[in-house]
Amino acid sequence: MKKNYVRCPYCKKKTLLEQHICSNCKRLLPSEIVDKSIIPRLIILVVLALLIVGTYYYINNKEIIKEEINLVDFSKVAEKINYNSDYNEDKLIYVKDKNILINTKGKILVDNINSLEEDCDYFYIITKREKGTKYYYLIDNDGKELYKDKEKIYYYPKHNNFLIGKDLYFNNQKVASNVVLDKNLIYSGDYYSYNDGSTGGIINYKGEKLYQIDIDKFLYLESPSKKDMLESNYCIINKDYHYALIDCDTGEIVIDYESREIEELNNNVYKINNIVFYVDSSKRLIYYEKEPDEIEYTSKYFINDKLLLGKQLINTKNGMPYNNEVIISNIEIENNIKTSICKNVNIYYEMSVNDEEFPCIYDNIGFFSNKINDYLKDKIYVVLDKNNGLSLYDIKRGKFINMIESISYYSPLIVYEDNDNRYVYNLKTDDNKILNEKDKITIYDNYYVIEKLDLDNMTSNEEYYGLDLEKIKIK
Repeated sequence: MKKNYVRCPYCKKKTLLEQHICSNCKRLLPSEIVDKSIIPRLIILVVLALLIVGTYYYINNKEIIKEEINLVDFSKVAEKINYNSDYNEDKLIYVKDKNILINTKGKILVDNINSLEEDCDYFYIITKREKGTKYYYLIDNDGKELYKDKEKIYYYPKHNNFLIGKDLYFNNQKVASNVVLDKNLIYSGDYYSYNDGSTGGIINYKGEKLYQIDIDKFLYLESPSKKDMLESNYCIINKDYHYALIDCDTGEIVIDYESREIEELNNNVYKINNIVFYVDSSKRLIYYEKEPDEIEYTSKYFINDKLLLGKQLINTKNGMPYNNEVIISNIEIENNIKTSICKNVNIYYEMSVNDEEFPCIYDNIGFFSNKINDYLKDKIYVVLDKNNGLSLYDIKRGKFINMIESISYYSPLIVYEDNDNRYVYNLKTDDNKILNEKDKITIYDNYYVIEKLDLDNMTSNEEYYGLDLEKIKIK
């Protein structure tokens, strides 16, 4: 061990520091000499102690540290997620310009949000940045963090599926790996494609394999964008730039692989080059020789053996257009409201409610979402569109609310006008409130935002209001 010497201030000779007494003149060494020499050694001892303690903590807690970075397996937290399908009056509100989530009382529950990725009514997917790294968080309706991951989190409500990275979860369990994201899943959620490098195919939302094929480079699935009222569902498979149309449920090939791209227009209607065709439940291809100028079709346009392509009504048995005579067919029954489509030169809708017939003059007839209908209980409304003007028909009370300015099928709030004022109106409570004619208003599921414009200073600010039509004060 190295010995430390100092010079005695009294006899001017060297002596050992550790003895604290000069070995020559036998006098006690001054404290300032002793303390000054000890400090460097104390620092070294403290640093060594910290290194030992830190090493011990890491060895005994490395699993905890790893868990803090990656959190836990998703299946351990999925069971805590509220899958309630009821309308949520108290869903959180995202205040974008402040990067926060607040409750309906204005209390800040989550801050420093980078973006709101998904609003799932009773839980939320957000992103945050931590030390330059982007994380995806799953947040419950109380603002509690349930899960975080570096991989993007997708949610598909139809069957309560989560897709995290390439892993698919169903009923809180991982049911498939190597899943490839499909652009139409947000609408469907019934089918997914997988690619493990050498094989790929179609799986359903439970992870069960429906179709499998060897692949060279890649495989991509385009699942049906909508399924309502269809007897069969077909998927477009892109395998190494060769395309096929396949029955999603059975894996049966309807159109075998070829280089020409297959494009889904909507609801079992497809296009190859300039050929438009409809595939019926028997997998027959019914061709329409000329592509219409305007393609607008949803499930409601499938009327018995008729198909509406743009402004042409087609007989799907022979692919020929009907003549211009008036055709009336029942196309939808919702909440005991029967709607029909009429065709002369243009396309219009009519409806009958409790045997009361309404003329065939409407450009469109719309309904609120099932959530809102259930929430309103004994109140049933129909949205009528005529000459780009919206009105609301109250089925129970048999009256119209005209001059609708703003409406959402997912909210009980509407904005309408009369000859004197603008109003925001709650269909559930029948409460209304007068609005400033200059204010810009946007309706969301359980709140609305008013943008106040200051034209003198060319500025604006946003104010948030709840279902009670009162201003929400952010706390």
